[in-house]
Amino acid sequence: MAMADNKKVFSDRQAAFLQHLATRMVPEARDLNAAQRRRLRMTIRLMLRRRSGMERLQVRLFLFVIRWLPALRYLRPFERMPESAQDRFLAFLEAAPLKVIRAGFWGLKTLVFMGYYGQADIAKEIHYTPSLHHGNEYLG
Repeated sequence: MAMADNKKVFSDRQAAFLQHLATRMVPEARDLNAAQRRRLRMTIRLMLRRRSGMERLQVRLFLFVIRWLPALRYLRPFERMPESAQDRFLAFLEAAPLKVIRAGFWGLKTLVFMGYYGQADIAKEIHYTPSLHHGNEYLG
């Protein structure tokens, strides 16, 4: 695993942007403390380290597109747009006519969900108790 830890997933700037996206995808993520924000980013990094270099590149490219494509209309990057415009843009990506865009969006959203809901304290707070031994068996 030591070799996998050296794989470049994304820069600190991209991680900060991803943190901002997380607050748009999971509004409760705004209330995360510093340790929870680090765990969210680390979970995503760990999941991406298991992927190929090409897949990591695709994630970085998709983050770039999400950040800068809206500048064509709003003359500013995604995170500096009004929140309502950010939400509309993400809704467009979520239901985009091109499958590759929808797939990229849902892949990114899945990573954000893992990073947020996968934290033990948050899972406990929402009473999420999956079986760790039997697939999707519910133990609550």
